[in-house]
Amino acid sequence: MYTREFWLSTAERVLWTFVQALLGAGAADGVLDIVQMNWRTALGIAGFAALTCFAKCLGAALLPPQGSPATLAPDTGGRHRRPE
Repeated sequence: MYTREFWLSTAERVLWTFVQALLGAGAADGVLDIVQMNWRTALGIAGFAALTCFAKCLGAALLPPQGSPATLAPDTGGRHRRPE
């Protein structure tokens, strides 16, 4: 968390989340015209999504990785295993 790479990666994730949420909010509004889009609502949604992404990045860096759903190995060999 105290590295330059962490902050650059976090900034990239937050920026892309903001852009994706802004585009999604415009599409959900049913208006693909930039002039007619409700910018206040779209920017609010995108800002909240970016804030949530930032909190998730910080949480992933601060929380211990053991037992976290975000850090569990996705490959279980096709079987559900019981924790030992």
